[in-house]
Amino acid sequence: PGYLLGRNLFWTVVGALLTFGLWRGAPWAWGDVQIAACAYAAWYWLDRLFLAPAARLRLRWPAMLALTLLGLAFVLWAVRSPAGKRSFDLS
Repeated sequence: PGYLLGRNLFWTVVGALLTFGLWRGAPWAWGDVQIAACAYAAWYWLDRLFLAPAARLRLRWPAMLALTLLGLAFVLWAVRSPAGKRSFDLS
């Protein structure tokens, strides 16, 4: 329970800070959101590989991997697109 609480609190704080930074167009948010998205995906998979029951992982890993890659691709595309760069004066 302590690990789950700490992990969820950590990602809640990171998400809140990044949301605020993206909303305000803060220059630091552009790079940090990309780092956080990759870190979250890695953490998610490490949790699944080391903490999830093996039977559950065996059945669902293809769908989970596809959703992880789609979500990561969307975040990276959104911030690197011309409109995303314009939001941070990076064009």
